[in-house]
Amino acid sequence: NQVMRTHFFSFFLCVLWQEAKSLKTGVVLKTQVAKSLKTGVVLKTQVKMSRSLRQLAIRILKTPEAEEKCRLTREAVEAYRSGKIIQIVGNNEEELPEKPARAIEEIRAGTIKKSSGVKAYLHSVTHAECCAIDCFWDLLARFGPQVEDALGSERARLFADDVLSIALKESTHFERLSTRLLEGYGTKYGDLEAHDTLAESMLATNDDILARLVIVHLVHEARGLDVFDMGRKRLVGAGDTSTAKVLEANYAQEIGHVKAMHSWFVTLAEHRGLDPRDTFAFHIRDPARWRAQGLKPPFNHQARAAAGLDQDWYLPLTLVQGQEGGKKSKKKKEESIRN
Repeated sequence: NQVMRTHFFSFFLCVLWQEAKSLKTGVVLKTQVAKSLKTGVVLKTQVKMSRSLRQLAIRILKTPEAEEKCRLTREAVEAYRSGKIIQIVGNNEEELPEKPARAIEEIRAGTIKKSSGVKAYLHSVTHAECCAIDCFWDLLARFGPQVEDALGSERARLFADDVLSIALKESTHFERLSTRLLEGYGTKYGDLEAHDTLAESMLATNDDILARLVIVHLVHEARGLDVFDMGRKRLVGAGDTSTAKVLEANYAQEIGHVKAMHSWFVTLAEHRGLDPRDTFAFHIRDPARWRAQGLKPPFNHQARAAAGLDQDWYLPLTLVQGQEGGKKSKKKKEESIRN
């Protein structure tokens, strides 16, 4: 009888343990679902509570996770287009961060180990698209009030329309590329090192919308047009035609992005009584804005022309091989001395 009671007690404890484990699993699952639902509710609540586009922009800039930036971008654009958000600039808004929040650590571009792998290349392009989302939201949050003061509320709304439309497209570009990165290469965005090039340029132009439009949008984004074909060929050469097609679709839209920002640059420069082409050159030659003080060839003349950038804007600023910051490189200097 004692043996039977012992076996029965052991069996009873085993049943209780299994039941407790099952209940715990259920609680964990319910907690995860609740947490996920809560996150979605919080994001939608943020959009509903926001009284202006600028306030929404600031919240997106303070959101570190790239996927949430994309989700909030879609909700913000929908709220604006449906009339739920009317004001571009509100009252008593949150403080604008000096730089956007990032879930991944960015390091100086020159310190990243160079890799010839397609995966590293694709991760770099994906990171650039993530940064582009922040670039456009920061453009709206930081300079939207200035545009409204300079050009009036009607044209400021047209400016906001352009910026929001592009921010939405950039979020789609990021999602397409991050999906291809995971499906084609088994790599999540953030698994590899990420450069800080765009973040650095944003910081260097935080004080002037003309400088921002030149360096971030008419230098960096236009450079993306220049290197597109090389990247596409690289992917095709590696047998990745699926990602190459994604890149092609993105490229067609990027021309429109550069064109829109070029148009606003010309408008704002002329409003200040400045010559747009001279102002473009001035900011590129300013080492405080752009360390290279020139533009690196080769150029995609056809795409640049479609975006409104005529050759007489950028060819005079072309850097020769080994030149940066208006000076010859150390190697070039040594060669000159020997000769």
